Amino acid sequence: MLVMMSCLGLLCAFGWQSIYGHRNIAFRTKLLERSLIASDELNHIKSRRGALEARVAMLRPGNLDADLVDEIARHDLNMGGKHDLVARIAN
Repeated sequence: MLVMMSCLGLLCAFGWQSIYGHRNIAFRTKLLERSLIASDELNHIKSRRGALEARVAMLRPGNLDADLVDEIARHDLNMGGKHDLVARIAN
């Protein structure tokens, strides 16, 4: 009888902890929400990285894109022609 009562007490303690404890069911729901937000952010970062890798691939010696080099020189280095008027537009 003592063993049965001990097992019942442990079962009740675990049940109480799952509902009212620090790591309860609501905590798990919050973790799942944070996980979804983090996975969305990861997908966004992966897509941005893919775009940057494609842009870098166009700057490699065998694949040099003259338009991209001209764009970078004008934007980052402020190297336009004498008669060029440069207007910066925020992205």
